[in-house]
Amino acid sequence: MNKNFLDMITLNKVLIGIIIFLAFMIISGSIIVKSRPEQKTIVVARGANTISDKKQSDFRKLGTIRAITKAEPKRKGVTLVIKPILSYDSGDQDFFEELSRKNQSIKEIFTDYFNSKTKEELNSLGEKNIKNELKDRINQNMSLNKIQEIYFEDYIFLD
Repeated sequence: MNKNFLDMITLNKVLIGIIIFLAFMIISGSIIVKSRPEQKTIVVARGANTISDKKQSDFRKLGTIRAITKAEPKRKGVTLVIKPILSYDSGDQDFFEELSRKNQSIKEIFTDYFNSKTKEELNSLGEKNIKNELKDRINQNMSLNKIQEIYFEDYIFLD
């Protein structure tokens, strides 16, 4: 009976060691995956196309941006909520760092642009033209490379 008790204690120690090892592997794997820049798999607002081009990476650190459109003659400006994603050449770590450094000024480009247009002007321009104008403005402020495309995960007018 004493031998069974010692065998159970040894087995418990082995099982606890295995559990600790597995927990360590799961936690360290999660940290490694989250620390890498995100790769393409974009769901674009309003059911638009998805991107799966492995030559492009996403810059999603701008988060959600709120802007108020320019007031119309008999109407106040409308709040616009956007969540932009910037596409750039995959593997360009220096450009990723430039985007990160200029995060606040890029957000200001978005808010200044939407503050200067009425809701009607934005609707008449269309999403493609808006993205192209914003891309041009952002790229004027970049020195290491250029963003390839802008996608909107959210693009919502709050009336």
